[in-house]
Amino acid sequence: MIWVLFVSILWSSVSGITEYHRIKDRMLFRNGDEGYKYHSGQWHKLGFAETTLGLGTGVAIAFDAIDEKSILIGISDLFLVSAIRWNIRDGVYNMKNGNEFFYRSPNTTSNIEQFGTPLVKLAFLTTAIIINLIIRGL
Repeated sequence: MIWVLFVSILWSSVSGITEYHRIKDRMLFRNGDEGYKYHSGQWHKLGFAETTLGLGTGVAIAFDAIDEKSILIGISDLFLVSAIRWNIRDGVYNMKNGNEFFYRSPNTTSNIEQFGTPLVKLAFLTTAIIINLIIRGL
């Protein structure tokens, strides 16, 4: 389980940084600002790392389920990874933009982001941890 946690946290962090550079690249390119080249380069380099870490997270989940001989462990790991990813990816992206970790944009068209209050995100993470521990029998 430790590898699932480690790789998913790393994947989520890199994903948040990648998203920051991707959006900066698109905004600067649209405005004709040459600074887009830096963000484009970062976005593409980090995109490879993000994909690799995403695959690594899947492998870690599979090995955890095989090691524990339980498909329920794999399912609870997926649930936990999704909670970790939602919290950390958004938080890292928000902080790269100079906002608070749990910042919610008032200008987004995403209903999920408006639903993602700190209380909801932390409750989801806590629930995922509890379910994972119950399934593991701890």
